[in-house]
Order: sequence, then C-alpha cells, then structure tokens
Amino acid sequence: MKCYNYKGLSLSEIENKCREKFIETYVKDTNNNRIIIKTTAGERVVFNENDFEHAFSFSDKTSGDEKFSLQRARRVLWIKKVVTGSCPSVRKDLGRQVYFYYNSAQKYLVFLKKMSRGDLRFITHYVAKSGKKQKWIKKHILT
Repeated sequence: MKCYNYKGLSLSEIENKCREKFIETYVKDTNNNRIIIKTTAGERVVFNENDFEHAFSFSDKTSGDEKFSLQRARRVLWIKKVVTGSCPSVRKDLGRQVYFYYNSAQKYLVFLKKMSRGDLRFITHYVAKSGKKQKWIKKHILT
C-alpha cells in the first residue's frame, strides 16, 4: 500500500492535514454525518475525534513527551484498508481485543476493542518493526 504524501508541508501543517484526513475518513463527513466503516464480518468500527491524539503520537524516549508521528500520519488511510479487507490482513480476536495485521515489509497493526453492542472501537495503529513487537505478533497474532 502507498503511504499518504504531505509534500512541501511543515510538521505542524502535516499534523493539521492528517487530523483533517482522519476526521473526514473515519469520524464524520462534510455534512457532519457519522462515517460508517465495517469489517469483512460486518462489524461497525467506531472512531472518535479524540482518538487522533493517541493514534498519531509516540512517546519520545529522551524527553518522555508525546510527539506527533509522521510515520503514522503517512499511513492514515491504511486503517480503513486493513479493517475492511481492501488489502490482505490477518485478523486475530483475543478476548475483547481485535487485531488486524498487514504482514508486509511494513509490519502494520491496527488495534480495536469489542464493545458490548457488537461494534468495534478503534484504539490505535502502528508499524510494528521492533524485535519485541514482532515476537509478540508471531506468538499471539500469527498462531
């Protein structure tokens, strides 16, 4: 899958553009109607505007601060492709937690949580390239 391109924009402009793209793709359309995205199993995936901060940030190990993640921003459109089956991914349900893993060179993971009414709540997404994350994925997702 191709990454979203933010050519010529500053980091703050990228963050604003990514937030806008996230909201219009997953939360609400220009008429303020809720966006409905369903998995291949027909479950509705629920996104909220507040999800943006967590889903597009990382903890800077040197300062401990949460910072905007350009890596995640470039994959803003991948969430939908992975959970809707538009690209080949592995789904794994672990209790109330649901993972979709796109096993490409990118090693991309989407994390959702089952809600009581049968919907899935978006939690986060990220590239899982570290050895520790890859071991966890092999043990829990790919088995």
